Amino acid sequence: MMEHREQYFTIREISETHGVVYQTARTDLLGLAGKGYIRKEKRGREFMFIFNEDGDAGNRTEKPGR
Repeated sequence: MMEHREQYFTIREISETHGVVYQTARTDLLGLAGKGYIRKEKRGREFMFIFNEDGDAGNRTEKPGR
C-alpha cells in the first residue's frame, strides 16, 4: 500500500489483499481516516480511501473515549 500512495483503494480490496474479514478492514480504515492518516470519499455506493498527503496526522491527539 505504501508504494502506491496516490492510488485509491476500497475496503474490499484491503480485506482481500491482507486476508482479513470485511468488517476488520472497514473498522481499521475508518479508524485511520478518523485520525487523519487517510482520506475517505464516497464514490457511488462505496467508500474510497487514499493516503492523506496534506494532513497533520502526526500532530493529532486522540480525544478521550475513542
